[in-house]
Amino acid sequence: MPPHHTRRAPSPIVALAGAFAVAGLLAGCGGEGPSVSDAYRELMQRPDIEQAQEIYTTMLTTIRERLTAELGRAWKQGDDLSGSGCGNGYPGLDADGEIRRLPRWDSPGNLPDAQWPRAQELVGQIAATYGFNPAPKVFKDAPSNHDVVYRKSDGALLNFGTGKNTSVRVDTGCHLTVEAHRRGSPSKP
Repeated sequence: MPPHHTRRAPSPIVALAGAFAVAGLLAGCGGEGPSVSDAYRELMQRPDIEQAQEIYTTMLTTIRERLTAELGRAWKQGDDLSGSGCGNGYPGLDADGEIRRLPRWDSPGNLPDAQWPRAQELVGQIAATYGFNPAPKVFKDAPSNHDVVYRKSDGALLNFGTGKNTSVRVDTGCHLTVEAHRRGSPSKP
């Protein structure tokens, strides 16, 4: 017959540590953001999504024109406009909030390494006039392969890079729809 073992209760310290670990895991679930009311107050300070799209379309046009004028680039639209909800950062907004990914613009061919610093500087200068941090986060910096992202405090992202081709695109960050912005408060369920 196997020996009988008595199971002891964990010490209070072990039990407390376990409780904190479980609470920490649960707190990390769901990516809670601001309350719906707080989200509305924050988003009412921003332009609505149509205005944001217009602003960033103008910015992309300015960037392309400057890169064309100074570096001889030609551009074509690489993909279409797309959108999504604001996600976990703004729970409860549902259809009242939207993030848009503006069309990517491509310039055929690689931007030569000797031109990359000037191109990055131009994009940063223009982006700064629209509220972006002029110092980008560098994701790739290798010969003939560069990829940077300029960020804005409202979550907007400006991607600029060169490899096989050179491209630029903007994600707007979360903005209220025109109707939600006009209404100024959450829609009734």
